Amino acid sequence: MAITLRGTTSGNSISADVTLTHPGGIAENDVVYVSAMSTTLFGSDLNMAMVTTGYTELADLYANDAQDTNFGVFRKRMGATPDSTAVVDYVGSVFSDNLDAVEHVLIGVDTTTSEDATTTTATGIDSGTPNPPSITTATANAWVLACAGSTEGDAVSNPPTNYINLIDIQNASTNNVMMASREITSPGAEDPGTYADIVGGTDDSWCAATVAVRPAATGNPTGNGNLGAQAAQISGSGRSKSAGNGSLATGAATMAGSGKVADRLGNGALAAAAATIAGSGRSLSRGNGALAAGVADIDGSGRSLSRGNGSLVSGAATITGSGLIVSATISGNGNLAAGAATIIASGRSFSIGNGALAVANTNIAGSGLVTAEAGPADETSPFVYRSPRRMRAQKSRAA
Repeated sequence: MAITLRGTTSGNSISADVTLTHPGGIAENDVVYVSAMSTTLFGSDLNMAMVTTGYTELADLYANDAQDTNFGVFRKRMGATPDSTAVVDYVGSVFSDNLDAVEHVLIGVDTTTSEDATTTTATGIDSGTPNPPSITTATANAWVLACAGSTEGDAVSNPPTNYINLIDIQNASTNNVMMASREITSPGAEDPGTYADIVGGTDDSWCAATVAVRPAATGNPTGNGNLGAQAAQISGSGRSKSAGNGSLATGAATMAGSGKVADRLGNGALAAAAATIAGSGRSLSRGNGALAAGVADIDGSGRSLSRGNGSLVSGAATITGSGLIVSATISGNGNLAAGAATIIASGRSFSIGNGALAVANTNIAGSGLVTAEAGPADETSPFVYRSPRRMRAQKSRAA
């Protein structure tokens, strides 16, 4: 997760604590970095501190010149109920009455280790130009804070080169505290450079601290939803992988081990979809229906194969064994009960008409032949019986 700036604040006082009001929207896990500076005289080394509890001191520096610099840097991570202010302790003496402070509030700082490296420090005399020291970051996209204080009160308009988010405040002409930041994309040594707007003279002094801030770790989800509902790959002694977008419980899964369950072949849940299970036997669904109603091919001591698209119980089937049953062939247009049929057996019957078997002309092979007889084509009257004697008499008259 990238670090971003929530906001900056500054404040000063004369002979009193400094209260910094945090920027709006401050939230749990935001991290506050405070830089504070006080000028003293005659070798007065003060113990810089915070009044607000929970701050960690990252630096407490002192530079001794005609005008002495006392400088401190502090950090605090906000809890479930964030602070609204940060109060810096006025620890002055009869030789000091000015106190200045600035802060950066950052989002996206690592929740375990706030700093990416040990804070580096530097001090200088006979000059008022602060020069924050080099620091080496360890994590990509860490932020570096260039924090400094000077006894020279020149206004600061420009941070060190490539730095942004400058915050600076002066108190009279002898107190000056500042902070700026930069994201370091690739880990390595980073030297911020000087706050060149501050010049000063040989009676001035300065202190500086360079802080490296570690970004929060970035997660690596495999999907866009919750892990429970997305496809997932879990490496370990075994492996499961969802091939679809459904929940892992209903999605296809591959498990490496003594056996294997392959990805589902259909679009339904694993329980209803076709599946191949490697082991002593194998089952494979050929259709799109549920396994219970779908056509199935089962390898084993025997085999059954459905030829149709219906359920196994009602579909046409070929069963190999001691005999053969062949599907009936309908030669006519009627239904099987009334239509012609071929039956392989010791005899044969065959309908050559389009009607029902009961009324169709028939040809029955056997010891004799029975043929239906029709009357003359030109007679319209019913059939009349003629005896053989009458027929012979008719032939004699005709002769």
